[in-house]
Amino acid sequence: MNIKHILIKYKYIIIFVIILTILSINLFHLLGFEYDQPTADLWIRRAYRFWFAIKTHDWKGTYIFYHPGVTISWLVGAIVWYFPKYQEFKYGTVLDPFDPHVFAEFNFLALVPIAITALGAILVTTYLIYKNYNVKTALIFLTLVTFSPFLIGNIRSIHMDAFVTLFSFLSFIAIIQFLFSNTRKHKIIYLTLAGISLGLSILT
Repeated sequence: MNIKHILIKYKYIIIFVIILTILSINLFHLLGFEYDQPTADLWIRRAYRFWFAIKTHDWKGTYIFYHPGVTISWLVGAIVWYFPKYQEFKYGTVLDPFDPHVFAEFNFLALVPIAITALGAILVTTYLIYKNYNVKTALIFLTLVTFSPFLIGNIRSIHMDAFVTLFSFLSFIAIIQFLFSNTRKHKIIYLTLAGISLGLSILT
């Protein structure tokens, strides 16, 4: 089998890998080191208060005005909470996360779980579109996401808009898949996925 036949046979897999590679570069290259969301400090403080409230069983203290921001608080709050231990292990001292000497590194660590979660939601949505429509439609969706300044910019920042968009759309696609499924098992799976995705969107 020559190269031409291989390219024709596996063209969609090759295109998928190329787009996924570009998407990964867009999401992770210099993550946290070249851009800082103007409201990042607010979300970092909110995330810390959220985790502190959970740790002290102060459930009323988990309320964040005026956005719920729970998904951001889960992911960023964990980094904020354990960052002092990380600093002590790596540097032997503890600095404020907003200190210019460590903020870029802290920002990177805080954004990694956000980017990974967003990438997971994108891939699951891509798969569902492939299952419900076809491979071309799925690749078009993935391409649009890869080159969307709005999504990429918000995923690369401590902000909630990307999660609201991704989880809402994933819930919508899962509901469509639920409606067109023929087996009870698949209907339960897709309905559960739709409910979880919608729940995460609302919590965000």
